[in-house]
Amino acid sequence: MKKLFEPIQIGNLKLRNRLVRSATWEGIAEEDGSISENTYEINSELAEGGVGGIITGFTGVMAEDHYFDGMMRLCDDSLIPQYKKLTDMIHAEDCPVIAVGGFRSLDTMEAVLEQTKISLLSLSRPLLCEPDLPLKMERNEKTVSKCISCNRCYSSPSHKCVFRR
Repeated sequence: MKKLFEPIQIGNLKLRNRLVRSATWEGIAEEDGSISENTYEINSELAEGGVGGIITGFTGVMAEDHYFDGMMRLCDDSLIPQYKKLTDMIHAEDCPVIAVGGFRSLDTMEAVLEQTKISLLSLSRPLLCEPDLPLKMERNEKTVSKCISCNRCYSSPSHKCVFRR
């Protein structure tokens, strides 16, 4: 029988329990996308508080990914030390981090997995736009999502892409 507070392993990702902090919208990053002290504090408290893993808040990966004020953006190499500090701080509590946000291209996702300690990526809006995107990417039928991050899906019935027919 599964227990909430038993360790679990998914591939090489180990979680101390089955409670994962889901992605939220903090809206507290600096104008350039850099991490605020509040972000460090929030994630430190969560990791120290015993969650099994943390899914980051929406983080853009391109300079033009600026959909909301206060959005984290890992779009410039000068920001890497801040994100490394955040990741190392969370990992120090034996808590894995899952990145979410801004991913639209297969090449970018594979590069992130190849070049960082990130083990999993999370998609949201691209899957509202194209629920079959993972299969298309796996089959090399498609390498970039049609999603333009317009956010109209969040105001539509059933959170479906307004452009999807």
